[in-house]
Amino acid sequence: MVAEYALAPGNKLRVLMKYGQLRIVGSQDPDVRVKIYVDERQTSVEEIRRRLKVRYEPGGREARLEIIGMKNPRVEVLIPSETHLQAHLRAGELRIQGVKGDLRANLWAGEMNLEVPAQELYKFVRAHVRIGSVGCLFAGKTTGWLGRKYEAGFAGGRYRLDASVGVGD
Repeated sequence: MVAEYALAPGNKLRVLMKYGQLRIVGSQDPDVRVKIYVDERQTSVEEIRRRLKVRYEPGGREARLEIIGMKNPRVEVLIPSETHLQAHLRAGELRIQGVKGDLRANLWAGEMNLEVPAQELYKFVRAHVRIGSVGCLFAGKTTGWLGRKYEAGFAGGRYRLDASVGVGD
C-alpha cells in the first residue's frame, strides 16, 4: 500500500504508530509518501485493507500521520528532508535518517536508530533510555547506571534532538 500527502518543507510532522517497524527517511520530494508492507501470507489482502488505517491530518503548524490497525506492519515514510519531526512508536524498531530539523523520537520498547545528516546542525542533543544502552556519535559520554543518558549543548547548531527509549537500545 502506498499513499501520498502534501507537506511543505520546514513544517512540523507528528508520526504515530503502535507496533511494528517504522522507518522515516528525509528526501528531496516535497510530499509525504507512506509505504506499508504487510505479510500477505498470514493475512488476506481484503483483511489488510479493512483493518489497516492511515490517517493524515494536515495542519497550519503541524501535520499528523497515524498508522493503526495491524499488529506488525513494516512502514516506510518518506518526508521532505527539512521537516521538524516527532515520531512515536510503542514497540518495535524505529529508524530515522536524513531529516534536518528539530527531532523528537519516543519508543517505549525496542530499538531506535537515528542517523542525522550532520552533527553540526544540532545545538542541543539528549538521548535517554530507562533500561538498556545509549550509543551516540556526538562528543561526550553517557551517564547513569540502569538508565543511561547523553546530554550536550553545542555552539553554532540550529536544531534540537531529543530521543527516549523505555526499554531497549
